[in-house]
Amino acid sequence: MDSHSPQLTSPTSAPAEQSSKPPQTFLAPSVQPRPMEAILFAIERVVVLFGNYAKVTVDDADAYVAGIVTVLMRYPPDIVRAVTDPVIGISATGKYRRFIPHVGELKAFCDAEVESRDTEERLRMVLQKRGCTLVLCSSPRFEAMKTRARTDTRGSWLDMKSRGVWVPKEWLQPFEAAEA
Repeated sequence: MDSHSPQLTSPTSAPAEQSSKPPQTFLAPSVQPRPMEAILFAIERVVVLFGNYAKVTVDDADAYVAGIVTVLMRYPPDIVRAVTDPVIGISATGKYRRFIPHVGELKAFCDAEVESRDTEERLRMVLQKRGCTLVLCSSPRFEAMKTRARTDTRGSWLDMKSRGVWVPKEWLQPFEAAEA
C-alpha cells in the first residue's frame, strides 16, 4: 500500500511486529487454487476497499485480509469492482460507511449484488421479448423518453441501476424518421 492508504493494524500488536503464526487459509480442501491473476486482482480490490476507510483495525489482520481476499476471489471481476467501488460499493452503504464489514457481511453483500444482476438480466430479457429497448442516460433521446415514460407508463421501465429507461421500440420511430 502507498503512503496515502490506511494501515491495517491489529489493536493488540504494534504495526511493525511480525506474526510468528503460520499464514492462515480459508480455502476448503476441495477448492482448486485460483490463477495468480485472480489473487492479485482480489488483493488490488482489497486495497481499494480499505482505502475507503480512515482507519482499519482488526484483531488479526492477516486472518482478516485472507478472509476478505478469499471471498472476493469467488466472484466475477465485475461484481468485485462494484462491491469495492467507493461510490456504489459496500463502503458507501449504510453502516459500512464508517465501519469495515466482517467477512460474512462482505460475502452477503457480494451475493446480493449477484442476485441484483441476475434480476436485472431477467428483466432485460423480458423487456426485450416485449419489444422494448434501453435508451441510455448518455443518449440524446434520453430526456424525451424519460419525460414520456413519466406520463405514459404502459410500456416503460426505469433501469434498476439508473443507466437509462426501457421504452417500446415504436417510441423511437419518430426520432429515427426525423434523422433520416
